[in-house]
Amino acid sequence: MRNLRWISLLAVAILLFAAPPVARAADEEASPHPKYMVIHVDEVEPSMQSDYEKVNLKWVETFKEKRMGPEWNWWASNSLFTYVWASPMEEYSFLDGQDARYEKMAEVLGEEKMSELMAGGKAIKSHYTEILKYMPELTYKPAEPASKSPAVYRVTSHMVKPAMTEQFESLVKEVVAAFAKAGAQVNFTGYQTQYGTGSYYFTTMADSEEQLQGFPTTSEILAQAVGEERTAQILEEWRNCIDDYDTEDYQIRPDLTFVAAEKTD
Repeated sequence: MRNLRWISLLAVAILLFAAPPVARAADEEASPHPKYMVIHVDEVEPSMQSDYEKVNLKWVETFKEKRMGPEWNWWASNSLFTYVWASPMEEYSFLDGQDARYEKMAEVLGEEKMSELMAGGKAIKSHYTEILKYMPELTYKPAEPASKSPAVYRVTSHMVKPAMTEQFESLVKEVVAAFAKAGAQVNFTGYQTQYGTGSYYFTTMADSEEQLQGFPTTSEILAQAVGEERTAQILEEWRNCIDDYDTEDYQIRPDLTFVAAEKTD
């Protein structure tokens, strides 16, 4: 149900990036990356995707109309019938006020509008929430990134063996150094799961799917920086660290995103 989505969001906070998963990387000083990211994922019935998006557009319109504050910011993206909603969280203490924030939202929107907006929940097949911790030491931000106006991003998830966490992070740090040595223009941002299914996520932004597909591979960049032999060793050590690995591309959805307007009064 739609209200379950909101209860989940509010029960674990509310969502990510100043433009999804890595967009803040281009201007770290002006807009420092939040310490945590709260990610909510909805799997939607294909036949009801249009209805689902229409309701979410109403959420955006309503929050703009009511001038809701930045504590409600969310950024949206999707891959086919999977929708990712993300928001920043600086401290876990943010969760302490979840009930009060939800009650205030219901009061501001009104019972009729709340019922209208939550009706979209019937389109959701399944949903889950994860809390991710930003890992700056596992992040590479090129001085001149290839991506200037991000429109898509790739997520790679690594299920790391519990006993191999330290070695895995050491390998990633070596990759960060290698990317810097090679002058790579490909960005990536690292996160460690605090609550959820995976253990580490890495996101890479691109201006288009074509640009994303055209980026050099990690192996190619490593080979340029540390040579073929060390590259093969890194990849072998990486395989020994993980139980599972997955990758998925997402389209950034500014139309389904809400960022509070700066108040001038």
